[in-house]
Amino acid sequence: MPRASFRAIVLSVGFALAILHYFVFQALVTSGQLPDPIAIHWGFGGNPDGFSDATSYGLGITIVYFVLLALLAYFAFGVRRRLLSPLLFGTVAFLFVFLYAIFSITIVIQIGRTQSEAVLEPWLLFGLLALPLGLAGLALGNPNVTFGDKLQIRVRGLSVLQLDYSELVAAREISMRARDFGGLGIRYGNKTLAFIPKPGPGVLIETSFGESVAIRSNQPENLIAALDAKIGK
Repeated sequence: MPRASFRAIVLSVGFALAILHYFVFQALVTSGQLPDPIAIHWGFGGNPDGFSDATSYGLGITIVYFVLLALLAYFAFGVRRRLLSPLLFGTVAFLFVFLYAIFSITIVIQIGRTQSEAVLEPWLLFGLLALPLGLAGLALGNPNVTFGDKLQIRVRGLSVLQLDYSELVAAREISMRARDFGGLGIRYGNKTLAFIPKPGPGVLIETSFGESVAIRSNQPENLIAALDAKIGK
Protein backbone atom coordinates (compact mmCIF):
# COMPACT_ATOMS: atom_id res chain seq x y z
CA MET A 1 0.00 0.00 0.00
CA PRO A 2 1.28 3.51 -0.72
CA ARG A 3 2.93 5.07 2.31
CA ALA A 4 0.95 7.53 4.42
CA SER A 5 3.21 10.40 3.32
CA PHE A 6 2.63 9.61 -0.35
CA ARG A 7 -1.13 9.38 0.16
CA ALA A 8 -1.09 12.71 2.00
CA ILE A 9 0.84 14.32 -0.87
CA VAL A 10 -1.65 12.97 -3.42
CA LEU A 11 -4.55 14.37 -1.41
CA SER A 12 -2.85 17.74 -0.97
CA VAL A 13 -2.17 18.02 -4.69
CA GLY A 14 -5.77 17.04 -5.42
CA PHE A 15 -7.17 19.74 -3.11
CA ALA A 16 -4.81 22.34 -4.60
CA LEU A 17 -5.88 21.42 -8.14
CA ALA A 18 -9.57 21.58 -7.22
CA ILE A 19 -9.23 25.03 -5.65
CA LEU A 20 -7.10 26.29 -8.55
CA HIS A 21 -9.66 25.01 -11.04
CA TYR A 22 -12.48 26.85 -9.26
CA PHE A 23 -10.73 30.22 -9.09
CA VAL A 24 -9.40 30.09 -12.65
CA PHE A 25 -12.86 29.14 -13.93
CA GLN A 26 -14.51 31.99 -12.03
CA ALA A 27 -11.90 34.45 -13.30
CA LEU A 28 -12.58 33.39 -16.89
CA VAL A 29 -16.34 33.78 -16.41
CA THR A 30 -16.02 37.17 -14.68
CA SER A 31 -13.70 38.52 -17.38
CA GLY A 32 -16.12 37.41 -20.11
CA GLN A 33 -13.66 34.97 -21.68
CA LEU A 34 -16.11 32.09 -21.28
CA PRO A 35 -19.64 32.08 -22.69
CA ASP A 36 -22.56 32.12 -20.28
CA PRO A 37 -24.44 29.80 -20.51
CA ILE A 38 -21.55 27.42 -21.07
CA ALA A 39 -21.60 24.22 -23.13
CA ILE A 40 -21.53 21.09 -20.95
CA HIS A 41 -22.46 18.35 -23.42
CA TRP A 42 -21.44 17.51 -26.98
CA GLY A 43 -23.07 15.28 -29.57
CA PHE A 44 -21.40 12.62 -31.70
CA GLY A 45 -20.41 15.22 -34.28
CA GLY A 46 -18.52 17.23 -31.67
CA ASN A 47 -21.03 20.10 -31.64
CA PRO A 48 -22.34 21.34 -28.26
CA ASP A 49 -25.96 20.37 -27.58
CA GLY A 50 -26.31 20.98 -23.82
CA PHE A 51 -25.72 24.17 -21.81
CA SER A 52 -25.70 25.38 -18.21
CA ASP A 53 -25.39 28.56 -16.20
CA ALA A 54 -21.63 29.12 -15.91
CA THR A 55 -21.58 29.90 -12.18
CA SER A 56 -23.68 26.86 -11.30
CA TYR A 57 -21.52 24.67 -13.52
CA GLY A 58 -18.30 25.86 -11.85
CA LEU A 59 -19.76 25.19 -8.41
CA GLY A 60 -21.00 21.76 -9.50
CA ILE A 61 -17.56 20.79 -10.81
CA THR A 62 -15.98 21.84 -7.52
CA ILE A 63 -18.47 19.77 -5.52
CA VAL A 64 -17.66 16.72 -7.67
CA TYR A 65 -13.94 17.23 -7.00
CA PHE A 66 -14.40 17.49 -3.23
CA VAL A 67 -16.67 14.44 -3.08
CA LEU A 68 -13.97 12.43 -4.88
CA LEU A 69 -11.27 13.82 -2.60
CA ALA A 70 -13.33 12.90 0.48
CA LEU A 71 -13.61 9.34 -0.84
CA LEU A 72 -9.89 9.36 -1.58
CA ALA A 73 -9.12 10.38 2.01
CA TYR A 74 -11.41 7.67 3.37
CA PHE A 75 -9.92 4.94 1.19
CA ALA A 76 -6.41 6.12 2.08
CA PHE A 77 -6.82 6.26 5.86
CA GLY A 78 -10.23 4.77 6.76
CA VAL A 79 -10.26 1.36 5.04
CA ARG A 80 -8.44 -1.18 7.18
CA ARG A 81 -8.13 -3.97 4.64
CA ARG A 82 -4.54 -3.68 3.55
CA LEU A 83 -4.94 -5.05 0.01
CA LEU A 84 -8.32 -3.45 -0.70
CA SER A 85 -7.37 0.08 0.36
CA PRO A 86 -4.77 0.81 -2.37
CA LEU A 87 -7.06 -0.60 -5.07
CA LEU A 88 -9.89 1.73 -4.04
CA PHE A 89 -7.46 4.63 -3.58
CA GLY A 90 -5.98 4.14 -7.04
CA THR A 91 -9.39 3.81 -8.69
CA VAL A 92 -10.71 7.06 -7.21
CA ALA A 93 -7.44 8.87 -7.92
CA PHE A 94 -7.71 7.83 -11.57
CA LEU A 95 -11.35 8.97 -11.71
CA PHE A 96 -10.34 12.36 -10.29
CA VAL A 97 -7.60 12.77 -12.92
CA PHE A 98 -9.93 11.62 -15.71
CA LEU A 99 -12.72 14.03 -14.77
CA TYR A 100 -10.23 16.84 -14.19
CA ALA A 101 -8.92 16.33 -17.72
CA ILE A 102 -12.44 16.28 -19.19
CA PHE A 103 -13.58 19.41 -17.36
CA SER A 104 -10.35 21.27 -18.14
CA ILE A 105 -10.31 20.46 -21.84
CA THR A 106 -13.99 21.24 -22.39
CA ILE A 107 -13.49 24.60 -20.65
CA VAL A 108 -10.30 25.50 -22.52
CA ILE A 109 -11.90 24.94 -25.95
CA GLN A 110 -14.56 27.53 -25.04
CA ILE A 111 -12.23 30.37 -24.04
CA GLY A 112 -12.88 33.35 -26.30
CA ARG A 113 -15.58 31.53 -28.25
CA THR A 114 -19.34 31.53 -28.44
CA GLN A 115 -21.38 28.44 -27.54
CA SER A 116 -21.72 27.38 -31.18
CA GLU A 117 -17.96 27.68 -31.81
CA ALA A 118 -16.99 25.35 -28.95
CA VAL A 119 -16.56 22.23 -31.09
CA LEU A 120 -15.00 19.16 -29.47
CA GLU A 121 -12.56 17.91 -32.09
CA PRO A 122 -12.39 14.13 -32.65
CA TRP A 123 -8.70 13.97 -31.68
CA LEU A 124 -9.55 15.47 -28.30
CA LEU A 125 -12.31 12.93 -27.78
CA PHE A 126 -10.02 10.04 -28.66
CA GLY A 127 -7.34 11.47 -26.39
CA LEU A 128 -9.76 11.46 -23.46
CA LEU A 129 -10.82 7.89 -24.21
CA ALA A 130 -7.17 6.83 -24.20
CA LEU A 131 -7.03 7.25 -20.40
CA PRO A 132 -9.64 4.61 -19.43
CA LEU A 133 -8.53 2.35 -22.27
CA GLY A 134 -4.95 2.55 -21.00
CA LEU A 135 -6.07 1.68 -17.48
CA ALA A 136 -8.06 -1.30 -18.76
CA GLY A 137 -5.03 -2.45 -20.73
CA LEU A 138 -2.89 -2.24 -17.61
CA ALA A 139 -5.37 -4.15 -15.46
CA LEU A 140 -5.61 -6.95 -18.03
CA GLY A 141 -1.85 -7.43 -18.27
CA ASN A 142 -0.28 -10.71 -17.18
CA PRO A 143 1.11 -10.56 -13.62
CA ASN A 144 4.83 -11.13 -13.21
CA VAL A 145 6.11 -12.37 -9.85
CA THR A 146 9.68 -11.59 -8.83
CA PHE A 147 11.57 -12.69 -5.71
CA GLY A 148 13.96 -10.09 -4.32
CA ASP A 149 14.12 -8.62 -0.85
CA LYS A 150 10.33 -8.81 -1.00
CA LEU A 151 7.75 -10.64 -3.06
CA GLN A 152 6.85 -8.26 -5.86
CA ILE A 153 4.04 -8.44 -8.39
CA ARG A 154 4.38 -6.39 -11.57
CA VAL A 155 1.83 -5.81 -14.31
CA ARG A 156 3.17 -4.50 -17.62
CA GLY A 157 6.38 -3.49 -15.85
CA LEU A 158 4.59 -1.50 -13.14
CA SER A 159 5.07 -2.62 -9.53
CA VAL A 160 1.56 -3.17 -8.14
CA LEU A 161 2.19 -5.05 -4.89
CA GLN A 162 5.05 -5.85 -2.53
CA LEU A 163 4.88 -8.20 0.45
CA ASP A 164 7.42 -9.26 3.05
CA TYR A 165 8.06 -12.98 3.05
CA SER A 166 7.31 -13.03 6.77
CA GLU A 167 3.72 -12.06 5.90
CA LEU A 168 3.20 -15.11 3.66
CA VAL A 169 1.57 -18.13 5.30
CA ALA A 170 0.88 -20.66 2.54
CA ALA A 171 0.43 -21.05 -1.22
CA ARG A 172 -1.77 -23.46 -3.12
CA GLU A 173 -3.05 -24.00 -6.64
CA ILE A 174 -6.57 -22.83 -7.50
CA SER A 175 -8.78 -22.47 -10.56
CA MET A 176 -9.41 -18.78 -11.17
CA ARG A 177 -12.80 -17.77 -12.59
CA ALA A 178 -13.95 -14.26 -13.40
CA ARG A 179 -17.20 -14.63 -11.46
CA ASP A 180 -15.29 -15.38 -8.26
CA PHE A 181 -13.77 -11.89 -8.29
CA GLY A 182 -16.38 -9.82 -10.13
CA GLY A 183 -14.68 -9.86 -13.53
CA LEU A 184 -11.26 -9.85 -15.18
CA GLY A 185 -8.30 -7.62 -14.45
CA ILE A 186 -7.04 -6.54 -11.04
CA ARG A 187 -9.97 -7.35 -8.76
CA TYR A 188 -10.87 -7.74 -5.12
CA GLY A 189 -13.39 -10.25 -3.81
CA ASN A 190 -13.76 -12.58 -0.84
CA LYS A 191 -10.89 -10.78 0.96
CA THR A 192 -8.65 -11.64 -1.98
CA LEU A 193 -6.73 -9.34 -4.33
CA ALA A 194 -6.79 -11.13 -7.68
CA PHE A 195 -4.65 -10.67 -10.75
CA ILE A 196 -6.76 -12.40 -13.38
CA PRO A 197 -6.26 -11.28 -17.00
CA LYS A 198 -8.10 -14.42 -18.11
CA PRO A 199 -9.63 -17.50 -16.45
CA GLY A 200 -7.42 -20.49 -15.77
CA PRO A 201 -5.04 -21.98 -13.22
CA GLY A 202 -3.54 -19.76 -10.57
CA VAL A 203 -1.94 -19.60 -7.15
CA LEU A 204 -3.61 -18.43 -3.95
CA ILE A 205 -1.24 -16.91 -1.40
CA GLU A 206 -2.55 -16.66 2.16
CA THR A 207 -1.15 -13.90 4.36
CA SER A 208 -0.78 -13.35 8.09
CA PHE A 209 -3.08 -10.28 8.04
CA GLY A 210 -6.20 -12.17 6.93
CA GLU A 211 -6.29 -11.36 3.22
CA SER A 212 -5.09 -13.39 0.24
CA VAL A 213 -3.53 -12.77 -3.16
CA ALA A 214 -4.60 -14.78 -6.22
CA ILE A 215 -2.25 -14.78 -9.21
CA ARG A 216 -3.09 -16.21 -12.62
CA SER A 217 -0.25 -18.48 -13.73
CA ASN A 218 0.23 -21.01 -16.51
CA GLN A 219 2.80 -22.81 -14.35
CA PRO A 220 1.35 -22.67 -10.85
CA GLU A 221 3.46 -25.56 -9.57
CA ASN A 222 6.68 -23.65 -10.27
CA LEU A 223 5.38 -20.53 -8.55
CA ILE A 224 4.22 -22.54 -5.54
CA ALA A 225 7.62 -24.23 -5.24
CA ALA A 226 9.38 -20.85 -5.29
CA LEU A 227 6.97 -19.45 -2.72
CA ASP A 228 7.33 -22.45 -0.43
CA ALA A 229 11.10 -21.99 -0.53
CA LYS A 230 10.72 -18.39 0.58
CA ILE A 231 8.10 -19.20 3.20
CA GLY A 232 10.30 -21.97 4.58
CA LYS A 233 8.12 -25.00 3.87
